[in-house]
Amino acid sequence: MLQRPPGEQNPSFMQISGHTAKSGAALIPDADDRDLKNGCRSAFPAVQLARAPGAWSDPALAGATVTVFPSVDAAESVWRETAATGACTVFQCFEWLATWRRTAGTSEPLSDQIVHVSSEAGQTLMLLPLAIRRNAYGRSLEFLGGDLTDYNMPILGAGFSPGPRDAERLWAAILDVLPPVDFVRLRRMPLVFDGIANPFAGLAGSRHVIDAYGANLPPTFKDFTTRSPSFFNKNSQRRRRLAKEGAVRFAVAQDPAERVALTRFVIEQKSQWQRDTGQMDTFAAPERLAFYTTLAGLPFEEGGVVPVGLWVGSELVAGIWGTVFRGRFAVIVAAYHQDWAKFSVARLLMESAVEMCIARDDVAIFDLTVGDEGYKTDWSDHSLPLHEVIAPHSLRGRMFMAYWHLRGRAKTVPWLRDAVRSGMRLAQRVSKRD
Repeated sequence: MLQRPPGEQNPSFMQISGHTAKSGAALIPDADDRDLKNGCRSAFPAVQLARAPGAWSDPALAGATVTVFPSVDAAESVWRETAATGACTVFQCFEWLATWRRTAGTSEPLSDQIVHVSSEAGQTLMLLPLAIRRNAYGRSLEFLGGDLTDYNMPILGAGFSPGPRDAERLWAAILDVLPPVDFVRLRRMPLVFDGIANPFAGLAGSRHVIDAYGANLPPTFKDFTTRSPSFFNKNSQRRRRLAKEGAVRFAVAQDPAERVALTRFVIEQKSQWQRDTGQMDTFAAPERLAFYTTLAGLPFEEGGVVPVGLWVGSELVAGIWGTVFRGRFAVIVAAYHQDWAKFSVARLLMESAVEMCIARDDVAIFDLTVGDEGYKTDWSDHSLPLHEVIAPHSLRGRMFMAYWHLRGRAKTVPWLRDAVRSGMRLAQRVSKRD
């Protein structure tokens, strides 16, 4: 809890649970030692935002409290409550990120930084799942979930949508209360998701780096096929050809054993495909398989994992590990057995999955998620730009950022290459001192 020195009305520096943070005009100390609402204890790092008239465009931020939970588990109660009524994607659900932290996230040098912003009246405005990752370059502030999270954004409380000015000032306040970092690295941020603005996707320095793809689903599958009649006519021919090999069956895995078996198939086949094509096997770590299999058997408070597969006879030939959440079916991982590649089983499975989604009453968007793979253009009718913010936040961070920018140019300029190497050696010495 913040403590104001005796007689000091508006300090420039404040003690925040044992570390010093430089306050901007938007910060004042929290004046009492009460327990914060929604389970936030005063022992957690916290600051209270300014109440001054005009400090915030959104009056809900006046006097709001920014609290940092030190772990996913510590934030569970307020997290679940916020997600139940707030705006978010499936990737911000407690089930998703808590499972990641206990499986794939255990192999990474991370410290959880779960930021909770609540109004002076105790209403949750935002929950932001962050982590500080330690690597050879220093301390990097990132979204929790690593590369297994396709869309990053805060969970926004009902009706809370800070504008650009408020977002910048709120982000500065969040950085003040967090432990020191060398870099800010916020990736895969949609500017807008399902009509809700992502406040931190427009921070200074934000840039568009990649896209996600999706399709708005019409009332019937026949309507969907009219976008490319020749494409779907060929699919019908392929399906008839495949049927000569055995009875073709599409199904959603229902019982726990089948869900885990289908999940294992998808991950193992995707892993094999990456190795066969000379790519890095991003599914090799057993902690990653544990992430997918654990989620496949875990009930979500809303939505959840939907594994679907295509069988020929009794053999599983292709699978999709997907999720359903708030009107979207998201294709997270799709894979097929290479022995069946000539029958285009991946394409036929995708078609069956689209047909399934149209038949459901809780899916309006077929979400192909992040990545520019060519096949996505066959199924999508829109793209979703994803932005990132990568910025230094310390001397070490600035040195390494300068090194990264110069490294590419240095390959063709000998004197610059020597200078970059000297700078790198200096940066490494600075790193070792920390």
